[in-house]
Amino acid sequence: MEKLFRTLLVISLVLYLVWVGSFYFAHWLFSPQVANAVVHTGAESLLQMPEPLLWMLPVLWLIAAIGMWQFAQGARTFYVVLTASSLVVAAISGVLIQSPAQTVLADVVSLCDGAIIAMAYLTRLDARFRGDASNIPLQPTAGSGG
Repeated sequence: MEKLFRTLLVISLVLYLVWVGSFYFAHWLFSPQVANAVVHTGAESLLQMPEPLLWMLPVLWLIAAIGMWQFAQGARTFYVVLTASSLVVAAISGVLIQSPAQTVLADVVSLCDGAIIAMAYLTRLDARFRGDASNIPLQPTAGSGG
């Protein structure tokens, strides 16, 4: 369980960073006509995100992933807050133009994040985050059936 959890954390973080970075190389992903449309990403937004905050988000996700990796007590809450805030920001940030590959990356990250949160709260990993995992084996023992 722990190995799968950590694997999903790494996949989610790496794909998120690739997705973020892909917007800086969008001119290679699109035809000139579509690249001109990409300039309008953020049009009709209810809230303009300050650029320093945009640069902070990958750092915040890295911090959250490290906390989750180490089963830090506040890490789950921080991860959920980042995930929820991403949904809110997506809802109010206006038009987003991205390639099909970028969409796939974002969707896989979302699926991983959902699985990560579910595992952190709804499995025996919950005890690790609460700090009382001393008597809970994370690996199946011989004859345990699972």
